Amino acid sequence: MPLNWFKHSDDGWVEKCKLYLDNQLSTPDRFQKAIKVWTEKPNVINRRLCGIRVVSKLISIEECIRIACVHDTEVDNAEIEIRKKCLEYQIEKALSGISAPGPGTALPDKLEGDQCLLSDYELYVRDLIPKHPERFCLIRDIVVIDKKNYCAAYLPLFALEDDENKLYSSPTYPYRVIYRKDADGSWISIQTPPTETLRLESQESACWLQKHLLPRLVKWTQDSNQSVINHSLRLVSVDEYTSIYQRLKQKYGKELVKVWPETTDPMKFVYEDVAIAAYLLLIWKKERSIKGIQEKQSFIDLGCGNGLLVYILSNEGHQGLGLDVRRRKIWDMYGPETVLRESSIVPSDDCLFPEYDWIIGNHSDELTPWIPVIAARSSYKCCCFLLPCCAHDFDCKFVRRNSKMSQYRDYLSYVKEIGEICGFDMEEDIMRIPSTKRVCFVGQVRNYCETEQAAVSQRISDFISSRSKGRATSCRSTETSTVNPSDSKVSDISGGSSENGCGSASSQVGQWAEEFKARSSVEAVRNCTKLNREVIVSIVNVISQELLRRGTDTVQLEDGRMWNQGGSIPISDVATLFDKTTLKQLKNECGGLQTLLRNHNNVFTVRESNVRFSRGLSVSTTEPTRRKKKQKCCGSICDLPLLYKTKLCWFHIGHPDGCPLSSAQCRFAHGQEELMLRPEFDKKQ
Repeated sequence: MPLNWFKHSDDGWVEKCKLYLDNQLSTPDRFQKAIKVWTEKPNVINRRLCGIRVVSKLISIEECIRIACVHDTEVDNAEIEIRKKCLEYQIEKALSGISAPGPGTALPDKLEGDQCLLSDYELYVRDLIPKHPERFCLIRDIVVIDKKNYCAAYLPLFALEDDENKLYSSPTYPYRVIYRKDADGSWISIQTPPTETLRLESQESACWLQKHLLPRLVKWTQDSNQSVINHSLRLVSVDEYTSIYQRLKQKYGKELVKVWPETTDPMKFVYEDVAIAAYLLLIWKKERSIKGIQEKQSFIDLGCGNGLLVYILSNEGHQGLGLDVRRRKIWDMYGPETVLRESSIVPSDDCLFPEYDWIIGNHSDELTPWIPVIAARSSYKCCCFLLPCCAHDFDCKFVRRNSKMSQYRDYLSYVKEIGEICGFDMEEDIMRIPSTKRVCFVGQVRNYCETEQAAVSQRISDFISSRSKGRATSCRSTETSTVNPSDSKVSDISGGSSENGCGSASSQVGQWAEEFKARSSVEAVRNCTKLNREVIVSIVNVISQELLRRGTDTVQLEDGRMWNQGGSIPISDVATLFDKTTLKQLKNECGGLQTLLRNHNNVFTVRESNVRFSRGLSVSTTEPTRRKKKQKCCGSICDLPLLYKTKLCWFHIGHPDGCPLSSAQCRFAHGQEELMLRPEFDKKQ
């Protein structure tokens, strides 16, 4: 589906938008880097795209035109020649008026013929890959970057799909970005053909360039750190990833979001595991192609959590097993094809898996540093995939080693170091998942020969000893090397293992770090609900008295009463009201002071890091309607169906002026006689 703008666009260029820069922050080199980001990773601004596929790069003009014009096989040679001439003219026009004044400047000699001066120009033929292929077309364009004169021209050619029902994912007309410096300062401008020559949708795209692209280019050009982009999905094909991700999302994601039985957010956890599954499927496909094998890889997911990743990979034809210390409700929904097992995992001689091809550590917390160790000692052919999250060392919390890095970056460097000591070439990549912890490591190539396995195992033991509190033990490498993978794989996946699982707390045979403690199978409640009731009442009273003491604003209520609405306390000052023992008890066992305040939102509210009384608003309840939104302040009774008062009003009892609302208005009971149980049908609703 050709975009025929280049056949009849003879009107030159019009400056569509222009922004001035800070001369102290902006430099031509930073502009060049900003243009490189927009050229190679347009998806960081254009959310309709997931990335690009570079068809060709750093080639001559003739070669560039040839590659760009051969896609449409239905046209004859005469039409192709016409397109080539038009495209050559448009490239000439895109660079005109930049290196020399005035329109119609001839194509520079350095770009004529089959050679180009690569030090001054960069040429790209690229495909813009849409994030949602079912809605948007895939477009091919040419990019010409004049590094000497600080200009970049973007010339769209055609959509690679002949579907009129699909939208365009990027501008379908030419535009160029220019960096200049004059007496008024430095600036960046975007130029397009005259607006009146563009179609309506192209005019909307021109507004998008002005409102979104130009401000981002200005920001990047003024960024002294040049930290403008993270190169994600470097180990896989972006277009293949997008296709597989969309397929898995339709097949598994949408239905699971509707029936998700866990308390976690399904929009995050479901689509995150779908994205990880798509990534692993591509990594494994690439591995099979390199090794020339047909059989799909097997895997074991240590710390599998909700087991969704195991469910997806198993349904895609990969035999696997998921182990976790605690069973989840959703496990029963997956069916017998998904093998999940409740097991306490302790790194030891009993926790080796030579029968599996890959060991997965997806947010595996205290097991994260052990994943490469287990993979290295399981077998020489065993690979590992790691997505680190919480920073753990072998038998304690990770202690930051380099103060010049963030703790997360420092921990990633440490995890990579562990993998390299274990003999892996740890490839680092950034995933596209709804999480702040997106960096992953793929260890599938060993940097030593199989005959050196015993020496590497000893090197691992020495490193664990240097990082652990207790003495580390070596692995029985000679025993693990004799296991027959084919026999073990069948028996393990079918469920033929011990009830306690690998390295359970009851055995701990050959434990590699004596101080390592596996996570408890009972999840600790950390929301202040298990704290002694007398302690909670005492904390609430102390904060309330301090608010009353600071209160200087007294208001008159509708019934004529004067009511002290209290002052405000910075959240940092609230902590000074209590001794260290109380604060430690709150933080370590019950979630912290702010958790307690949130639990008592009928008494307090926290806004802009200040604590105040939560004072209710008067709302009539003569005509009950369905409750639409849960309110967080005392007395707010918006749209309650009926006032089933199951809790006493703190203001009625604890405030010296009583509750600011009447008994009919307040959603809490003003006395024991108003308390009542909520009917069972209302609970279900």
